[in-house]
Order: sequence, then C-alpha cells, then structure tokens
Amino acid sequence: MSNNPTSNSSEISQMVYVVQLLEEQKKTISEQLRITENQISGIAVSKKTMEELQSAEKDHEIIIPIGTNAFAKARIIDPNKVIIPISRDMFIEKNLEDSIKIMEQRLEDNNKVHAKLVENFNDISGKIQEIKSKFNQR
Repeated sequence: MSNNPTSNSSEISQMVYVVQLLEEQKKTISEQLRITENQISGIAVSKKTMEELQSAEKDHEIIIPIGTNAFAKARIIDPNKVIIPISRDMFIEKNLEDSIKIMEQRLEDNNKVHAKLVENFNDISGKIQEIKSKFNQR
C-alpha cells in the first residue's frame, strides 16, 4: 500500500464502491431466496394435498380457495386426476401418482436452487466482511 494520500483515497473509494455493489447483489439474492422459499412452501402444500387425495373418493366434498381468504365448497369428480401447471399459462391433466412425482421433482429442483442462493449469499457476505475488515485495518 502506498502512503500517497491520493492513492489511499482512491483505494477507499474503490472499496466503498465494491461494497455497495456487493450489498445490491446480496439484496437481490435475498429477494430470490424469499421467492424460492414461497415456491417450495406452495409445492409442498400441493404435494401434501395430492397425497391426501389418494384416499378420497368420487363426490368427496372439499373446500377450495377462490381468492385471498375466500373459499368455496366443491366435490371431487375424479380423485385420480389433477391439473398441474407446466408453464406460466399452460396446464395439463395428470394422474395423481404422476402429479405427486412431478411435485417431488419440483421440490428437489427448488431446494437445489435455494441451496445455491444461500451459498451465493454467504459468499457475498464473506466478501463484504473481508473488505470492511481491510478498511478497518487502515
């Protein structure tokens, strides 16, 4: 390191800039973690509900959500068939067993994404701490 005040000022400015960039990345990853956790939770509920449907019979009465905090009573026409999304606006009818397997795969995939996001978050946090530590040693 140089004793030149201009050089030190430039290095400090660069460190502050890098920390700001890393903090923004950390914020973005934090939001992605929240979204992924919501997806995992929703998939887990879907899978559990499908597993419970395995013991349901035709005309079994259920309550289905029709919006935020609003539900309606319904009857199951075919307990062995469910409709699942295959893209943002496309759905497909599948048998219950296949649907549960699809949910299991989606859970596994989302858990891998979540683990990678946590790893990235921790790496960035470590880099921020490292830079701050160097800054405090000055």
